[in-house]
Amino acid sequence: MTKTNGFTKTSVTSGTLGSVLKRMRANKDLTLEEISNATKIQVKYLRWLEEDNCKRLPAPVYVEGFLKSYAKFMNEDYKEIIALFKKEQDIRENILNKNKDFGPIKPLKDTSIIISSKAIVVSLVCCVALVSFAYLYRQAYFIFAPPKIEISTPLHDTTVSNQTIEISGKSSVGSQIFINDQSIFANADGTFQESVKLSEGLNILKISSVNKMGKESKVIRNIIYQPKADHP
Repeated sequence: MTKTNGFTKTSVTSGTLGSVLKRMRANKDLTLEEISNATKIQVKYLRWLEEDNCKRLPAPVYVEGFLKSYAKFMNEDYKEIIALFKKEQDIRENILNKNKDFGPIKPLKDTSIIISSKAIVVSLVCCVALVSFAYLYRQAYFIFAPPKIEISTPLHDTTVSNQTIEISGKSSVGSQIFINDQSIFANADGTFQESVKLSEGLNILKISSVNKMGKESKVIRNIIYQPKADHP
């Protein structure tokens, strides 16, 4: 600080414009009303200047006029004060321009999942419906699809020397088993076993399974019966 014409001269090289003006006023022990009466600047503008409340101040050209009158009354270099004001204005404009470049800041969406009782009920109903559909589809498949049949013996077409051959295998539960269109007994689990008397030469055996809907599956076995030759 330096003394000039009986006034205390304050450096304006540090702090914001508002803090510099407030420090000037404090050094001279003046009130805002006293400065207003001397400079004809309204008290509200003086207060906003000290608070750095630039949004409420008039256009910059008017503010520069205020600062010139203020500095002269305080016996300060108005050029330094106006330069500080312009510097802060440039900084504010740069910040505003950067914000515009990035666009408005959008609030984050609430990504939390809220599960309502209605959603739970709907989900349960859908699950029940899906399970029911799968069950009905499975039942329909067993009803309308041809029954399965597997022959254990004989596994393939073969030649035998015994006149009797054993036919065994397994079919879908509830199906009726036929050998050359003659019904045979099947166990509750679908297994069956039957002895068949062969004729000499080629025997074509058709083993078939027929379910309640009349769907049929069949397996053919070609069995050649060659009796052993009697030696004298």
